[in-house]
Amino acid sequence: QNKDTTFSGSLFLVNFKDRIAASWDPVSLTSLDFNVGNVTLKGAEIELGQKLNNNFSAYASMTYTQSSMEKDLKVSTTLTEATAGKQMPDTPKIMAALALSYKEGPWSGLITAKHTGKAFSTLVNDQSMDPYTLWNLSVGYKLPESGFFKSPEVRLNVDNVTNAEYKRINSPSGSSFTARALPLGTLSGSNPSYNIGAPRFASVTLRSDF
Repeated sequence: QNKDTTFSGSLFLVNFKDRIAASWDPVSLTSLDFNVGNVTLKGAEIELGQKLNNNFSAYASMTYTQSSMEKDLKVSTTLTEATAGKQMPDTPKIMAALALSYKEGPWSGLITAKHTGKAFSTLVNDQSMDPYTLWNLSVGYKLPESGFFKSPEVRLNVDNVTNAEYKRINSPSGSSFTARALPLGTLSGSNPSYNIGAPRFASVTLRSDF
């Protein structure tokens, strides 16, 4: 790094043994644990920050992740799911982010974009979630200090500016993936449960130090 530029990069390799993956069923309100065996997680991450001039700064990052199950999942003494070589659910291979910030006098602004790549929602990878990009915008104005209020600021925030439609299997109680969505022979299918992404949302915030 120097006074205007910061850069960092990393490579990672993690070998899990007997990895436990918990699937939450929001209908029956129960959780089922899967021992998916050995899982190899490997990838790379880079990030770059750049001061463009006295007013503008930019930031970018990208992550590549390959999460591969090493063995087939044995569901009974006679039935086996073909999970070997499949990607772990809710693990997108590509994630990326961009940000552009502005500051001059009492005014400030920030626009961000976060891209989440395709991710599977079953252990056998027969159902997936489409990639999507979320844009967020905020504009702030610093108010004069008064009494107990130090550095008060009013800020307008707009989340999901483009009103992108997306779905995820993440939930506060765990990931709602299933072993498979489509039936195959004697193996039954069960669709995962999805959470719908939040639509465009605008808010005004007031903050201050004391």
